[in-house]
Amino acid sequence: MKDKHYIQVGVTALRTPTGKHYPAIPLYIEVDKLNASGLAPCEEKMLTNFAGFMSEKYSKKRQEEKGAIKNDNDTV
Repeated sequence: MKDKHYIQVGVTALRTPTGKHYPAIPLYIEVDKLNASGLAPCEEKMLTNFAGFMSEKYSKKRQEEKGAIKNDNDTV
């Protein structure tokens, strides 16, 4: 029998008639397999894409800060 793997993809909470929240309930999806890292292929792809995006943003910010520092020193 094939092992079933589930990953949490979110949470949901219903409201009472008075508008307060019931306790949150996790939402899961079933995945076919897990990689050696313990992540599902869809999770690994998303994390890799996000890491690349953040790396680009950080690099751009550092370059802008470097340029701003050079400009400040030039005017002194």
